[in-house]
Amino acid sequence: MGKVLFCSIVMSFSFIAYAKQDINSYFYDIVFLNGLTLADEAIDQCDIEHDGLSDSRIAFCQVFEKLSGKSISLRIYKNKLYETIKVDELFYSTYSDEDFSLHEINAYTKSGESFKAVIDTGSFVSIADVEPNLFKESFSFKLVYRDKVSAGIALVDMNTDIAGIDNKIILTRDGFDSVLGVDFIGQYDQFSFYSDGIWIQPEDITCTEKCVSYDADFDGENLHFFYPLNGRIERVSFETGSPISTVPFSLEDRCIAEEIDFSELEKRGLDVGDEAKVCKKDFEFGDYTMKSSVVTQTSREIDGEPLPVMGMNMINAFDHVTVDMPAGKIYFYTPE
Repeated sequence: MGKVLFCSIVMSFSFIAYAKQDINSYFYDIVFLNGLTLADEAIDQCDIEHDGLSDSRIAFCQVFEKLSGKSISLRIYKNKLYETIKVDELFYSTYSDEDFSLHEINAYTKSGESFKAVIDTGSFVSIADVEPNLFKESFSFKLVYRDKVSAGIALVDMNTDIAGIDNKIILTRDGFDSVLGVDFIGQYDQFSFYSDGIWIQPEDITCTEKCVSYDADFDGENLHFFYPLNGRIERVSFETGSPISTVPFSLEDRCIAEEIDFSELEKRGLDVGDEAKVCKKDFEFGDYTMKSSVVTQTSREIDGEPLPVMGMNMINAFDHVTVDMPAGKIYFYTPE
């Protein structure tokens, strides 16, 4: 039931809206959201529209034929902490003793290709520098946090240090820093981020006095939760691929005066203001108050709305953070 609910949410909020289900919309739904079971429907639509299709759309139809009958299957071992490679962010660590490290894992395909990838809940697609095997031509698309890029497509049986996924769609791009996005980690429904690893599908989620939960949503582009900030409920982008957190407003004190290069955040598609600074701000999670570094006047813009970003310096400060996709909740467990 949880998987059906998750897929329904994802399909309802596909990042490209169409008045009807045409070849192009099937392509994006299958590739970006990994709805492989849509392939047979897409083949039927290809037959209906065949005479009016361009060469590139006919190439898409050939991709659908290769996906026919495919589905995603998981090999999961519950109740196990999968250790991840800690990618230290030394740049921000020079200003604070917080843990800015990201989660990176080893991944490989049955065809023998291997790569390291950062688990990034700020990306709705997974991208790796592997050999395309579905669509030889490049096609253009826009990531949430990058400008429009060109890529190919691979269908791989992927194994990782946190469990295996069969028939995973990966976007391919030469020299690209590999990421595994929500289309990867979201297949597990429930997952917890610890400072040293990831716990897949907890059998039972309990929230006691050391825990506080917030409503969460994945809208097809962005995983976010709703947090009381500055007297109002704010939508916050939850991004394990960002080392530091951000807020879209200024702070008057506890800020670092010297200039800092924020080009790394700009590469993630964040809107960084001219007066952006690294500052300390208090955040309350139930009875727990966190003094966390944030980059001010910086935000993720979704649907024209500037969103604060929770990055790894805040996520790592908790004992663990659990995401429950089907229930639409994120649980924050405070340190002992």
